[in-house]
Amino acid sequence: ALQRGLDGGLQAAARARQALDKKRGIKDPALLARWETLGAIKSLRRDPQVELAEPNYRVRALATPDDEGYPFQWHYPLINLPAAWDTTTGSSEVIVAVVDTGILSNHPDLQGQWVAGYDFVRDRASAGDGDGIDPDPEDVGFDLGATSSSFHGTHVGGTVAAAGNNGLGVTGVAYDALIMPLRALGADGEGTSYDVDQAIRFAAGLANDSGTVPARSADIINLSLGGGSFSQASQSLLRQVRAAGVTVVAAAGNEASSLPSYPAAYDGVISVSAVDAQRAPAVYSNRGSSIDLAAPGGNNGVDLNGDGYPDGVLSTGGQVTGSATGFAYSFLTGTSMAAPHVSGILALMKSVNPGLTPDTIDALMSNGDLGDDLGAPGRDDIYGYGLINAQRAVNAALAASGSLPADRPRLSASSATLNFSAKGTGLQLALRNDGGGELQLLELGVSEPWLTLVPEQVDDQGLGLYRASVNREGLGPGVYAANIIARSSVNTVYVRVIMAVDAEGDSPELGAIYVLLVDAGSGEVVAEAMARPGGDGYSFELLNVPAG
Repeated sequence: ALQRGLDGGLQAAARARQALDKKRGIKDPALLARWETLGAIKSLRRDPQVELAEPNYRVRALATPDDEGYPFQWHYPLINLPAAWDTTTGSSEVIVAVVDTGILSNHPDLQGQWVAGYDFVRDRASAGDGDGIDPDPEDVGFDLGATSSSFHGTHVGGTVAAAGNNGLGVTGVAYDALIMPLRALGADGEGTSYDVDQAIRFAAGLANDSGTVPARSADIINLSLGGGSFSQASQSLLRQVRAAGVTVVAAAGNEASSLPSYPAAYDGVISVSAVDAQRAPAVYSNRGSSIDLAAPGGNNGVDLNGDGYPDGVLSTGGQVTGSATGFAYSFLTGTSMAAPHVSGILALMKSVNPGLTPDTIDALMSNGDLGDDLGAPGRDDIYGYGLINAQRAVNAALAASGSLPADRPRLSASSATLNFSAKGTGLQLALRNDGGGELQLLELGVSEPWLTLVPEQVDDQGLGLYRASVNREGLGPGVYAANIIARSSVNTVYVRVIMAVDAEGDSPELGAIYVLLVDAGSGEVVAEAMARPGGDGYSFELLNVPAG
């Protein structure tokens, strides 16, 4: 007992020395005051006569768009975008050229969000608009069958800069920046490398087949397209574009291959791979030595965040019914969806530091300042230099201009909801400090005994990667809900957890299926239901359906 007492005393003395050394190392008076406050609170909590001791938290307004579809854009919190919006939402002085299938120019969420572009589809049969190249980059869409259509360029453009805070639809990454729509893919979703190169030349203000150049060149060019082999002409053009100060971003490709995919694999192009809602590599995403960054591409086959919709990327879209085109919003997946996240964040960076060059952006990226390092330490062939982190990127752009960002520590989670459905047993959750400054995780718990949370890669502040697990043993059939509660020295975060237990004999393969009845003309959902598995499969009922 005497030895245990001596050991305890020595350990306490060692902790006191460490605390004193840490205090001496803090030079910033504000940080020192915060550290002393937290130390005093910990001491008070050990006093049996003190019922409660906790910080008097500083609070502030957060930039959260009021767009009705924003809660379903899980891909934005995943890359720390809301924290970046506290600094900037973009600038009309920054233009992102989207070389794709064009744009639905009158879409309610895209009106006023774009500058004049051009249509470079030369083949009239492929163009689908009755002519060859012309100044009208309207997206005509293409039929996918079963009353479905694709407006790929409209979706990509919406991810970059759909209108934010307009109470409608979705929001874009840099919703105060502008899009330059350039049509190089036809009504069949395909195009030629020559047409794409002409669109790139136009965007960069170089001579092209239109005989014109834009009033203002683009700052960033997004290429959510791929195919074909290496072209020396294209590589030379991209070097010329880069020399003109324009940064080019391209989708890595969806073949689950490590072979080079062009244009993403060209020198001087930022190649973007895709992750899902768990920050895991998307099964379709290409990988390899040319990958520079990762971004959300989604997976329409699951609903891991439990919002009732597939985990695709939600953005602007359209719907063709007969000869009429309606405006809509759609969930799409792919590296095509990942690339515009990076292009939008580059637009945010240019908004706070207009002097950023492609070389500076590359240096920040290779230094690890633009992303969260996932996978193998340093650059790897899956995530490149990491999963893009909007706030880190904006702060890096500010620092490069000599303007240090303000400290705004705030605890956040990589997902607001974890959905285990009826089959899942383990999911990952990342806890992080959204801003600069000091933040300490004070308490972490779960609200139900069937849910556990175990640290996997966690730092001294308690931040990092955790694994959430569920145990269905002894639970009857039904849907269960719980909360993960993370309390920091600044704020408290709640993560909702959903789990289902099926009756014996039920197949757990698919879990719940959400059924929507959609008016083909307007795209509006008129009825909805949830189907659950039964003895003979799935059944559902749609009630109070309007005539027609």
